Amino acid sequence: MATDGPEKKNKSASKRFAKESIANIMQGRHIDAIFEDNIQLSYLPLSSIIVEENIRDVDIESESFRGLVESIREKDVIQPVIVCKKGDKYALVAGARRLAACKMLNMSSIPARIMKGSLSKEEIMVMQMMENLQREDLNPLDEAKAYYNFYKLKSGGKNIEPQDMINNIISYYNRPDKVERKTADILSAIEKTSGKSMKYAERLVSVLKLPVEAQEALKNEALNMAQAAVFVNNLNHPKFFDVLAKTIKNKLTSKGIEKAFTEKRRGGGVAFFKKRLVQFKNEVEKNKSSISRQHATEIIREIEEIRKILSEITEKAP
Repeated sequence: MATDGPEKKNKSASKRFAKESIANIMQGRHIDAIFEDNIQLSYLPLSSIIVEENIRDVDIESESFRGLVESIREKDVIQPVIVCKKGDKYALVAGARRLAACKMLNMSSIPARIMKGSLSKEEIMVMQMMENLQREDLNPLDEAKAYYNFYKLKSGGKNIEPQDMINNIISYYNRPDKVERKTADILSAIEKTSGKSMKYAERLVSVLKLPVEAQEALKNEALNMAQAAVFVNNLNHPKFFDVLAKTIKNKLTSKGIEKAFTEKRRGGGVAFFKKRLVQFKNEVEKNKSSISRQHATEIIREIEEIRKILSEITEKAP
């Protein structure tokens, strides 16, 4: 009777350990605690560690990252990174910021916990997402990025926008029969591992449509989720950045922000339109030699339409 060879047994044990590890994470155990009895602690050359997939963006310009760099410079790496064997290299499972900080400091090696066996890309992504969601300093923006980056990596598309994910989430809970099996599996994985509803994920991911200034305000707690949601609903409003600045300066509530967007002031929006008119005029001046007679006629026709609209407004005014 044939028996499994040692290589097959090792692979089977590795898969079992991976599944048990993910199950433990989903039950609330921190990723570092899972490997206490299942790892080999060692110092590895930085060049031997590869980052195949990484759910969390490493913002090397952030204050927290600079603080981490200084901490490692003074005290060395206190918490080892977690890796698994990948051929003659090691794939990073957790600790992207520590690894990036060590590279910035031109260090040659880093303390690492080496898992027994190996993990698939999918298993690494799930573990990274769960590790991010368990962080004490988690903010709404980082949580949104964890969901979005996991979705992008699993979908295999580099040009996927937050709205693409949002559209599929809406279909997922409204018309699941219209969602592709692969997409449904990805969203189901997020739902199960995060313990959050898809409606919650939709609301969260929507903040990634905000401009950088608003995202930074959310990350730095100058905005909360309720306030950010109002800005998401007014993305194309001409007073968007004015209201954002006013909100941060005067600490407006979400209702105050809504009022700021809807209130009508005398001459409101004039600066917005004048700025674009000046830009248009400058563009015409700059490209005057290349504008054909036909195009000039079409532009004049459009300007006439705008003049008619503005004339209707002035004729109605008291």
